[in-house]
Order: sequence, then C-alpha cells, then structure tokens
Amino acid sequence: MEHPIIDRALATADSLKEILSGVSAQELESVLQELVRVRRESRRVYITAAGRANLVMRTFAMRLMQIGLTSYVVSDTNTPAIQAGDLLIAGSGSGITETVAVIARQAKETGARIILISKSAGSPLARLADTVLQIPTGRRTRKLQTRGSEFEHSLFVLCDSIGVELRNH
Repeated sequence: MEHPIIDRALATADSLKEILSGVSAQELESVLQELVRVRRESRRVYITAAGRANLVMRTFAMRLMQIGLTSYVVSDTNTPAIQAGDLLIAGSGSGITETVAVIARQAKETGARIILISKSAGSPLARLADTVLQIPTGRRTRKLQTRGSEFEHSLFVLCDSIGVELRNH
C-alpha cells in the first residue's frame, strides 16, 4: 500500500541524488586532500555552522573523531583554541551566516585553513575559504522540501560519504 509520505520521501531521495550528482569531483578531492593533510600532520579539525546545519555538521565532527582525527565543534566547552595549520570546516548554505563568518575570520587570522561547504560559491565566506565545496541546490522544479532542507539533507549525505572515503583512504 502506497502512502503520500512514502511517496514524498522517495521523491526527496531522487531529488537528493540529482543535487549530489552536481557536486564537483575536483572540489571533493580538494576537501579529501585537506583532511588527509590534517591527519598526516596530526593537526586538528574544527567544525562550525549555525541552525539546523550545525546539527548536521556536529554529526560530521563525530564521524571524523570516530575514524581517528582530532575534531572539535566550535563553541563546545571542551574546544581548545584553533592554531596555525589546523582546519576549520564551516557549513553555511547562504555563505553569509555572520556567526560562522566571524569564526572563519578569526581562524584565518591564526593561520588555520578553511573549508566552506555551501550552496553559494560566490559568497563572502567562500572568498575567505581556502577550499569551497558547493552543493548545487535550488534546481528543483517540483517542491518536495524547502531549500534549506535540500541543503541540510545533501550536507548530511555528503559529509557522511566523505567520512567513509577518508576512513578507507
């Protein structure tokens, strides 16, 4: 028996497949190489985002820790100060989230490297980042979910897949 919720969920999965197929392999490889560098040099990874994207990025921080990297979520009580050579990974769909931008600017001033995962490759945060991984949302013709949800769902699947690839790398 079909149900409208199952139909919507399956259509959403198809939509995510379309979004993720538009992600640049070159950008993904750059992100992977940054993470490999951090692991090789025994540096630390810091994660930051705001709102619902923050929840998704927290799962990424945990995944990185589970595969052997030293990772922290910015603003947690046990997070040490970022240092030169460390890596900040920021998630911001818009690329203009001010709290994330402040953290990224401070990290840049210390000599940390920055990866931005965003749907906005030309944003102020993207210009600050060393590496940008664009998630090309907003191309849907049929509204299955809000644009924010498209980004967050894609972010989760992509970050988890990065973790699996890094574990196997």
